[in-house]
Amino acid sequence: MRIYYAHALITYRTQTEKAERKQITARFPKCEIIDPGEYEGNIEKTLGGMEYCFQWIRSCDALIFSRLKTKITAGVGREINYALRNGVKVYELHDKRVKSIRKPVTYLSRKRTRRLYSSWRLEQWRSNTRKLAGPRDVPKKRHHLSRAEC
Repeated sequence: MRIYYAHALITYRTQTEKAERKQITARFPKCEIIDPGEYEGNIEKTLGGMEYCFQWIRSCDALIFSRLKTKITAGVGREINYALRNGVKVYELHDKRVKSIRKPVTYLSRKRTRRLYSSWRLEQWRSNTRKLAGPRDVPKKRHHLSRAEC
């Protein structure tokens, strides 16, 4: 079985992507995963844009997607609806489960997707900063330098 893995661009090459790929292979053990993130920088993808991704989707038995902070991003939404219009089975990774989707989805605009990416990036940065800082490294209160101390 060949599965197209639709996920937010911002999650390419992250721990989120790694965990989701694990979920996919656990549910579909012998599947071949087509991951658009693996084609970043490919001249055909750069020139073809979404049409390049649509060609991959047409060649697959199913599409599986994930949301970003409960939202369906612009590109993922277009891919889902394209798959549904073309008779490709669609599944959603949802709370460590796989759920079948049969109806077209609503999704964010490109502008709102970019805002969501910024928010997600900031959350990831804060989370990683907390992990790196040991308990003694995190200041309890801020000390502002006076002009004389600068």
